[in-house]
Amino acid sequence: MKTDSTSVLERNRVQSMLDGFDAHQRQMESLCSRLELIADLLPDQADPTLCKFTSDSMMSTLSDAQSFEENELFPMLEVLGHLEPEMDRLVEQLRDEHYEDLCFAEEVRDNLASMIQGEPTQTANATGYMLRGFFEKLRRHMAYERHLTAPLRQKKAPGTPDAS
Repeated sequence: MKTDSTSVLERNRVQSMLDGFDAHQRQMESLCSRLELIADLLPDQADPTLCKFTSDSMMSTLSDAQSFEENELFPMLEVLGHLEPEMDRLVEQLRDEHYEDLCFAEEVRDNLASMIQGEPTQTANATGYMLRGFFEKLRRHMAYERHLTAPLRQKKAPGTPDAS
C-alpha cells in the first residue's frame, strides 16, 4: 500500500510533466499560428522577418517538443496503458507521426528559406497549401495528445474529496 507521501510525490511528478507538456504545447501553438499567418499573407504580404524567424526556430521548437513527449509524456501514457488497452498502439502511432512531422518540417523550412532568399521553389499558392497542411497536422496531433492526457489531469490530488 502506498503512503500518502509517495502519492504526493507521484502526483507532483505527474503535475510537473503536465506543466512541461503544456509549455511545449504553447510553443507549438505559437509556431502553428505563425505558419498560419504567413499562409494568410501569401503571396504579397508575408513578412520576411516573420518567415525567417519561423524558419529558423521551427526545427528546434518541434524537436524540443518531440523529445519531451518521447522522454516524459509517452512513458507516463504507457503506464496508463495498463488501464487503457489501446494506449500502447496510440503512443506508437504518435511516435511514428514525430518522424513524419520532422520530415515535413524540413520541407517547410527549406521552402520558407528559398522564399526569403527571393528564389521560391514553388508558387505562393502551393506554399500556402503546404503550410496549412503542416500546421493543421501539428494541431491535430497536439489535440490528440491533450485528449490522451485528460485522465492524468482528472486525477485528484491526495486528500482531495472525490466527487462521487
